[in-house]
Amino acid sequence: MRILRVYLIICFFAIVKSGNVYSVLDVSQYRFHTFPASINTHQAVTSITKDRQGKMWITTEDDVLSFDGYSFVSLIRNVDKSEDANRMMFNRIFSDYYGNLYLSSRYGGLLRMSADRFRFESLFKGNVAFPCEASDRKIWLLHNEQPAVFDPETNKLTILQGMEKRKGSTLYTFNDEFWAGDIAGELFYFGPKSGKFISFAQLPVKDMIQRIIRYGDFVYALSDHSGLFQYALDGSLVRHYPLFYDGKSSAYAKDMNIDSQNVMWIGVQNGLFLLDLQTDDLLFLQNDSHQLYSLPYNSIWTIYTNENGEVWTGTYGGGLAYFNYSDSHYRFFTQTTGNSLSYNIVSCFAEDSDRNIWIGTEGGRSEPFG
Repeated sequence: MRILRVYLIICFFAIVKSGNVYSVLDVSQYRFHTFPASINTHQAVTSITKDRQGKMWITTEDDVLSFDGYSFVSLIRNVDKSEDANRMMFNRIFSDYYGNLYLSSRYGGLLRMSADRFRFESLFKGNVAFPCEASDRKIWLLHNEQPAVFDPETNKLTILQGMEKRKGSTLYTFNDEFWAGDIAGELFYFGPKSGKFISFAQLPVKDMIQRIIRYGDFVYALSDHSGLFQYALDGSLVRHYPLFYDGKSSAYAKDMNIDSQNVMWIGVQNGLFLLDLQTDDLLFLQNDSHQLYSLPYNSIWTIYTNENGEVWTGTYGGGLAYFNYSDSHYRFFTQTTGNSLSYNIVSCFAEDSDRNIWIGTEGGRSEPFG
């Protein structure tokens, strides 16, 4: 494995892999616009989705808003609040196959929108995270740090076995495969025959698993501060990527995703790693204040990829960065640029049916970038 330390420079972004260099022009047509300051909540926007009517739905930690293309409406008064919690801490809103809107939160459990009452009604309480829909329309999630399945037909919540003595830290689905990780670095997969989560592998170190990705015949586990681990499907460790940002210290990781060119993007607090999954080359990118097209900031918290080959990275304090293989450089936007963000701390992304990119920041919402 070769580790290359590079910077994004002027109008040229290259990925060096076995003698091949990719270099393209910037043909991006995206533009950013900011929303009026009067609706700026100055909170982290935790999730964004679109319903069947084309209306956008946004959550912050303490509010739920709808956007019809003209105005925002706060629906916090239309949410069943938990009586024993001062804050709800919303973390995700999503629409299922039938168009039902669900709202999950750390202190308020899982809620579902009642079309008759136009109100999010409580389904069950507890700490809910990583909710996602399976092909049978059931919702998989972490409930009080335990994997669980919610059946919308019966409103029944079933806690799954196998991780009773563990604290789940992430949940991941891939073609109806279900994977989970815990705070001590153990990987689990759901056995359909046994009906429970089964231990798959233990990281060589006790470190919280931040994200899991299944790619080809391998499973990748991103740890909090011990690097990236690649496992074969039999649970054997294939490779460890320490993710050294200074030659000796492993970076604190935040997120990872795979782009259209089979390159894994790994966001850390000190920069951005690119791992070519075909050649195993690893590159490390950092901000260079002397270069116009460098990364805007080194703390990469979120990574979003789409079908167009675009990659969006959200930073903590440095705004949003955009890359496309049809471009020749990074293009980034901050709160002070002409086409600006509402705030420089970007926390999440979503793409609507018109291929507009919606960005959540800790200073409110930005208009679609498209």
